[in-house]
Parts: sequence; C-alpha cells; structure tokens
Amino acid sequence: MDFPTVINMIQKLKKVTPVLILLLMIGCSKLDRTLTIYSDSVETAELVNLFNQTQSLYKASYIYRPEESNLSINPGEHDIVISHSLQGYLDKMLSLDDLRDTDFVNSIYPEILKMGISGTSLKTIPLSLDIPVVLTKDLQNDKKFISWEEFGIESKSFNVLKEERLTQSGFSPLWSETFLSAFYRSRIPSISKELDGNEFRGFAEAAQELSEWIQDINGSLELDKDFSEKYRYIPDYRLILTGRTGYSVMPLSQWSLLPDSVSRELKIQPLVINEGLQNIETLAVGIPQTSKNPEGAKAFLTWLLEEKTWEDYLLLTGRNRDEGFAFLGGISSSESLNAGLLLEAYPWTEPLIPRKGEFAKQSVLPPQWRLLWNDLLLPLVKESIAHPSIEKDMSNEYRKWLLLHPDPWDS
Repeated sequence: MDFPTVINMIQKLKKVTPVLILLLMIGCSKLDRTLTIYSDSVETAELVNLFNQTQSLYKASYIYRPEESNLSINPGEHDIVISHSLQGYLDKMLSLDDLRDTDFVNSIYPEILKMGISGTSLKTIPLSLDIPVVLTKDLQNDKKFISWEEFGIESKSFNVLKEERLTQSGFSPLWSETFLSAFYRSRIPSISKELDGNEFRGFAEAAQELSEWIQDINGSLELDKDFSEKYRYIPDYRLILTGRTGYSVMPLSQWSLLPDSVSRELKIQPLVINEGLQNIETLAVGIPQTSKNPEGAKAFLTWLLEEKTWEDYLLLTGRNRDEGFAFLGGISSSESLNAGLLLEAYPWTEPLIPRKGEFAKQSVLPPQWRLLWNDLLLPLVKESIAHPSIEKDMSNEYRKWLLLHPDPWDS
C-alpha cells in the first residue's frame, strides 16, 4: 500500500481510531522513508521544512543550487526537482498522469499547464508564475490590461524634446529586461526550436521590430541612448515619480516588494503583447526518471497539491513579506488558489489576478533556459536592438556557449 493510497483512505473515513491509523501505517512500513528534493528556488526551502513538520513517514532533504552555480550537480540524481527550467527536460521526467484529476491540476491555467505536457503525458506540474506589469503615475484607462500598441501611443505622447534632446521619455525596451523577456517569448512560438535549428530568425525579427519602435517612438536610437546615459542612474520608479520617465516594466513579484511609500504613489497594469498574457517565470515540479524513491516523491506531490498545504505555506511565509511574495515568489499557476488564498493574503492583487483564457500561447523553452537567457541571449538581444547595423552571429555564439556550459542533467 503506497502513501497516497493511505492518505486517501484516511480522508474518506469520518472517524479514524488510533488502532486503525497504526494498522494503516504498518502497511507502509516497507517504504523508503528518505527523499531528496533539488531546487534552484530558495523559496522552496520553506516547503520542504513544512513537509517535514506536517508528517512523519518521510524525511526530506533539501538541495539548493542556483542555476548560475559553478558546482556541477545533476538534478536528475534526486527524487524530486523543483526548478524554473524544467520545460527543457520533459523527456527526463516520469509521467504524472495519475495526478491530473486533482483539484490543483484541474485549476491550472490551460496555457501554463501545456508547458508541462509532452505528447499527451503530464511530465511536470507548474506551481507558480510571474507576469510583467507596467508602472506609471496615472493610468490612462481603466482596462485590466495595457496592450503593446497602447503602450507605444502613451509612451510617445509623454516624450518631450528640447534642443534636440529628450528631456522626458515615456519608455524604451532597453530599459527593462523583464519587458525583453516577455517580448521575445511572445514573438517566438518555440525558442527551443529556434535554437535547435540554429537559424535565430525570430530573434533577428524581434530585434528589428524593437529598433524600429525606438526610432518611431523616441526619435532615434541615438536620442534614446543619450537619454538613458544622462538620466537613468537611479531606479526607474524614482524617475517616474519625478516625472522624468513615464513608464517602467517589472515582474509583479518585484512590484510587491517595493516600499509602501513608493507603491502608494504608482499604478500598475499587466502588459499584453500578443493578445494575451505572457508568463515570464515558471516554477514547476517533476520526478526524474532516475528517482530512487518515486513512491515517496508521489507522496510529496500528493501533499504539495493540497490546498491546505498552500494555506499553511502562506501563513508561514507571510511573516516575512519583505523577502518574498505569495506562492514561491510568484502567483499560483492555479486560478482557484489565486482567487482564494492569494486574494485573502494580498487583497491588492484582485484587479490583477489572471482568469482562464487571459494567457497567450506560451513559448517552448530550451534546457538551461534561465542561465542561457541571462548569460548569453539577453546581452546579444540588447546589442542587436541598440546597434542593428552590426550583425551578430548568434548561432556561433550559442555553440561556443554550449561548450562552456555543459548541461548538468547529462553529467
């Protein structure tokens, strides 16, 4: 008898005697009671701690390694992996189809759930996500979202040109790494396929579009650069408050950590680029095919997907709101948890909570995505936008990067 079966039996009984509990526990006596949980998210530590506190059948050990760590540890050697880059490793994960009928999985935004599906099989379960929001002093409309087209119009109307220099500027794509992440994911349906094909056509087209946007909205690439060099040495939200700039784009999670003295003076709207929201950060969980304790791993996932688990987690982490936000640093992938627990803990999120059907199709991401984006692609993207006349061989740069950054899952 496995642990999830025991849990289900206990939950179905109206009255459980100590003797019956003992008999059920004896049925699990041959279980491997140790688990190792690998994660590149520091917030996961509280979850592991909570799991160890709320049950005694298993003892979970937590192994944390940020993706940029130089220590080569194969995540697949552990029983459970909770990571921001699991979409690139679906072929290395066990099927989780037996968890598809859980309330949690059934309430995951459909476009987000697809990120964990390979073929027809569920391989990873998205737990949390993040969305880009536009900051400004005064909203120009009362819509839930601001579109990329509307954003351009409002940015251009904010600009002030004096003596052939911008003294006020609405926005530039080069100001925000959050915006660039959302834009490229929106414009390239499968970044994974783009890299595998070594074409980088989607990257080139997106860079050209943004270069032309800057020239149209801000006058020229030179004016845009001069403004940034002269004024952007303090945080963007300070520039907005002083009236120097009109807008900024940041993750909702980062907005949540701004001081109240700042957030009180600003307004935010989620940004839509391609007829729907683009998720900019996904934290998902899966069980590697090489897990030494798949039964114990399933027990952890069964516990993890219970609403009570997240209620306890928010209660625990709510004491340190200056250090983290909501569900593992983001909003939940579950619409029902956002409409319930998130709203209860963070009432200000009510107008921002995504509803079913409000996400766009999400780009397919490759292995080592976060490290690859931050270390290689983002600098190349910025260079391509700011200097469109200088051709960059992104394909060659990518091949060199792969040689210097062997995939830890293959070690």
